[in-house]
Amino acid sequence: MIKPIFKSTYSTGKSILTIDSIVQICKDRGLNSLTLVEDNLTSFMKAFHVCEKNDLDLIYGLRITMCNDGDEESDSDHKSVIFAKDDEGCKLLNKIYSCAFVEHEGRITYKELSNLWNKDHLSFVVPFYDSFIHKNNFLLKNCIPYLKGLDPKFWI
Repeated sequence: MIKPIFKSTYSTGKSILTIDSIVQICKDRGLNSLTLVEDNLTSFMKAFHVCEKNDLDLIYGLRITMCNDGDEESDSDHKSVIFAKDDEGCKLLNKIYSCAFVEHEGRITYKELSNLWNKDHLSFVVPFYDSFIHKNNFLLKNCIPYLKGLDPKFWI
């Protein structure tokens, strides 16, 4: 069975689905987990509590902008998704998000990510659309990922 991946209204402009409506969809379809990929962490607590109340496992991912370096002119921005595997992973997601938005206006470098990375608590996913693969092949960008130690999964 292919499990759906949701985005909620907390990712402004990306979805019309509320957390409550997503949970209802999961319940109606007999799913035992909710996979939620958001552009920020503001939905996490709401999703956690609603899933807990409805006996659903929450699989939470952060869609984040990666870059080769902190130079805004490098033309290397691309998207990746980082999933928390457990409570410690949630704490690390928060640190990663904070680093991206405090240091580089919403972006994080692979070097910074590798300094915060723990493969036991986080999972790295390369989506096709907006990833370095898409940007390099279709937009002729210069995205050079450093995937050592990240054990990436590729979504197509």
